Amino acid sequence: MAIAALVSLLLMKHACAFNLDTKETIVKKGPADSFFGFSVALHRQASPQAANWLVVGAPKAEGLSHQGAKSTGGMYRCPITDSTSDCERVIFDNDVDATKESKEDQWMGVTVRSQGYGGKLMACAHRYEKRQYVGESAETRSLMGRCYVLSQNFKIDEKDEMDGGGWKFCDHRTLSHARFGVCQQGTDAAFTPDFHYVYFGAPGAYHWKGVVHASQKNNTFYEMDIFNDGPYETGDENKHREELVPVPYNSYLGFSVDSAKGITDQKRLSFVAGAPRTNHTGAVMILKIKPPHMLEPEQIIYGEELASSFGYDVTVVDLNNDGWQDLVVGAPQYFDRKNEIGGAVYVYMNLQGSYDERSYVRLDGAKDSMFGLAVANIKDINLDKFEDIAVGAPYDGEGKVFIFLGKRSGLEITPTQIISGSELQHRIQQFGYSISGGIDMDNNVYPDVLVGSLSDKVALLRARPVILPTVYIVSIEDIDMEKKTCKNGIDICMKVQACLSYKAKPDSYNAAEDIKDKLRAIPVELSYHIKEASQHQPLQVDHTLSPVLDVSTRKPVTAKINFIKEGCGDDNICQSEMSLRYYYCSHSEDDTFDRLKRVDGHQVLSLKDQKTLALEVEVENTGDDAYEAHFQLVLPHSVSYGGHRKKEVPEDFQLVCWGNENGSLADCDLGNPMKRDQRISFYMILGTSGINVDTYEINPMLKLNTTSEQPGLKAVEAKLKVVIELSLAVTGVVRPIHTEFGGEVKGESAMKTEDDVGSLIEYKFQVMNTGKSIGSLGNAYINISWPAEITNGKWLLYLVNVTVNGTLDTSCHPGNRINELNLQSIGNEYDWNRERRHTHELEPVVSESKVERWSSQREKKVLDCLRGTARCWTLQCSLTGMEQSATVLLRARLWSSTFLEEFDNISEMEVITRAKIGITTQGANIIMKNAKLHGYLVRLMVSPEMSIQPYQSIPWWIILLAVLAGILMLALLILLLWKCGFFKRSRYQDNPPQYHAVRIRKAERQANDGHAPRYHARGPPKKKEWVTTWQENESYY
Repeated sequence: MAIAALVSLLLMKHACAFNLDTKETIVKKGPADSFFGFSVALHRQASPQAANWLVVGAPKAEGLSHQGAKSTGGMYRCPITDSTSDCERVIFDNDVDATKESKEDQWMGVTVRSQGYGGKLMACAHRYEKRQYVGESAETRSLMGRCYVLSQNFKIDEKDEMDGGGWKFCDHRTLSHARFGVCQQGTDAAFTPDFHYVYFGAPGAYHWKGVVHASQKNNTFYEMDIFNDGPYETGDENKHREELVPVPYNSYLGFSVDSAKGITDQKRLSFVAGAPRTNHTGAVMILKIKPPHMLEPEQIIYGEELASSFGYDVTVVDLNNDGWQDLVVGAPQYFDRKNEIGGAVYVYMNLQGSYDERSYVRLDGAKDSMFGLAVANIKDINLDKFEDIAVGAPYDGEGKVFIFLGKRSGLEITPTQIISGSELQHRIQQFGYSISGGIDMDNNVYPDVLVGSLSDKVALLRARPVILPTVYIVSIEDIDMEKKTCKNGIDICMKVQACLSYKAKPDSYNAAEDIKDKLRAIPVELSYHIKEASQHQPLQVDHTLSPVLDVSTRKPVTAKINFIKEGCGDDNICQSEMSLRYYYCSHSEDDTFDRLKRVDGHQVLSLKDQKTLALEVEVENTGDDAYEAHFQLVLPHSVSYGGHRKKEVPEDFQLVCWGNENGSLADCDLGNPMKRDQRISFYMILGTSGINVDTYEINPMLKLNTTSEQPGLKAVEAKLKVVIELSLAVTGVVRPIHTEFGGEVKGESAMKTEDDVGSLIEYKFQVMNTGKSIGSLGNAYINISWPAEITNGKWLLYLVNVTVNGTLDTSCHPGNRINELNLQSIGNEYDWNRERRHTHELEPVVSESKVERWSSQREKKVLDCLRGTARCWTLQCSLTGMEQSATVLLRARLWSSTFLEEFDNISEMEVITRAKIGITTQGANIIMKNAKLHGYLVRLMVSPEMSIQPYQSIPWWIILLAVLAGILMLALLILLLWKCGFFKRSRYQDNPPQYHAVRIRKAERQANDGHAPRYHARGPPKKKEWVTTWQENESYY
């Protein structure tokens, strides 16, 4: 009965308090009135020495010595000790340029974040102020906001471009309240769970519509724009289109943010952003990445209560362990007078990729409590495989934190634990203003919870191990009052058999089926003692004293249990012979692998657009079985572990690999044991996001480990040379392709306008970059070898004007060679719009086959500087700031006088112009892909006009043959006409009769009663041959 009562009491105690300890909390105090605890984060440092830290933001802390401000805010770190006053300020941001910025009341520490074990840290100041025209009447002040990123040891690594305070994406934009002048970046910010992006909320952009901005790491090729991976932003990071942000003005989008995979797609990352003033109720927006620069809304969930601040804080959590992230939204100003509700939290269960905004669980807080001001995913604090959440209510009494557990059906709506700031060893007011969890800080496997406040105190609530007992009675004997069952034969005794079992972490201390160490014997030690009586019992004289153990029997009993070793020979000693080979391979999206080429004995990575590469590993054991065989991969900061793929493994073997949180270390289990003559090959996927312009080679360390005997098993350095391959190409055209020269010869001094020189010619060179832009790798340029003169110094092509499009720097050098004679411009330009256009490249000037046919048909002269038949000078145009393409347009004139003087006997000429791309860079490992030695050629065909074709005499024999042929043809023609009677004269009668005609008067012309003359039966009269003479007589008219 006593046992049963004790178990019941213990169960009741744990049911009430559960597993966040409130008796031995670790409380830290900060500077007074600094808002120490406004934001909190848990951080585990891995190097240079391991340490666990509580990271606390204090946005009203005093300014540092060189910040030029009274109050700037800051970030503090606190060790895991029982002292309350051992926090120290992290020194950074300790400078100021008063002509450009102000850090007074910038609120550094309004947001603090940690990537976790061995990861980066971030601190933001959303009120950081940029100033322009300081001291002038036109002075402007813009609350842009900015964030700092620090390495895991709280230092800024100058070699790591991600570190530092350069995270202010609203800088260099239009600084007005209608655009980005009150951006307030860093009101909330975080790292994505895969550490791939840093993202920020900026609720003040676009008339306080707000934006969310996600960016890649600064020191990666994604940031250099070799890879098309951001940055991304609502409203489009490149176009800045306000209408693409689908919320009204004053919505505060980005006031709270979170991200995860498994929100709308289990393999795709999504972002969640709160907009607590949308439509005066608040909203939460689900965003996805839409390349090249857009964060596109997928779903918008609106609040239901006016002025509830729905979206003030958000978090995603897998409450029911179904692989989909559920959504938790805080609405701390939700108010219901009738039911005395002051704050609410909405829980939306994920319906395999979407949320039903009409189906939710609402958790309500007490009146005026601001319940839901902070919501946090605290991971699985009781290790029941369901993630849990914590909700802060800083104005519920002195402040409370509510713990809600996840379960198979969703959320347990009754809080399993309510922790008040008043019940702690050091009382804390406004307890629950900020919450961070999910990381084990005391190394007992269970994640702990850090809670902040507005009273300059924070408290670490450590999770206690959870025991799940099962108690039942298996045997009870009935009592027979007639039988004296005690050994003394006087009293009545009874026997009760009870069983008690429990589950804990670890589950048991029994030898597991998959035990690792099978070589060393298991030591067993048995010790025993007599439990002492309670010291609090009152003194009883007649009470029997407790026995004690004999001194000689107090030593523990020990023994060792050995394993039967298979595959280790007759001597039962395992001597393995493990060997390792490796090859670097390219890795495509469809998981195909090709080994990289070797140069001077080392493999070379030509980095173009691949985001990952693979390390092929072959492990073979030719000796005895290798127990606890492991492959360990230690990576430099330039690459990170991203998974593994099997290549060749035994059928009954399951390859398991895992990495640490920042991807710098990976370990693969090769079997226990890895048997004799066994071979295992696999690929380790490596992310290349850390490779930058200063990375010349990668040197991971590969090591095999085993508990079997194998002396000389050392780590191997896997060296890989790195070259950065730029895919720049240039094409060119000239219009017209063929031109003519003519007119009269003029001297240079006679040239006044462009038309005096000769025909108009325009060259168009286009530079294409398949990797988008060059970024910070260097400065690209195009060199055009311009054929300005022939060999004797006379003009050939006179350059009039140069236009560069698609770059930030549009200058070309030397500029004094352009229109040297200052000729008057006519303004004629070739109409390029009439040309047929291609999507990706310009058509060549003339195909090679066409040029060859042309060359074979006609004699021509080639004017080419490379062949020494012309003189060139180099025109260099900068391509700085080029995105995907840039064009260089050259407007020139053909110097006709030179051709009239020097090439009057040449029927056709070809003028060669060359263009070549180059880059100036500090990196010796940057190469140009497929760079042509002599550049790209453009051919211009030139010929004289027909009117000035030179006279050439005709040979005499051709003239003679032409004359004879003409005579012969004339004779034949005469003969033909003679045969046809052409030359025979027609004859008439020698004495034809003569007749005289008389003209009849009009009045006498009526004959035969006005009828026409009649003909006799013999027919109409015949025509007669006569000659008529006519005598004029006026009387006949």
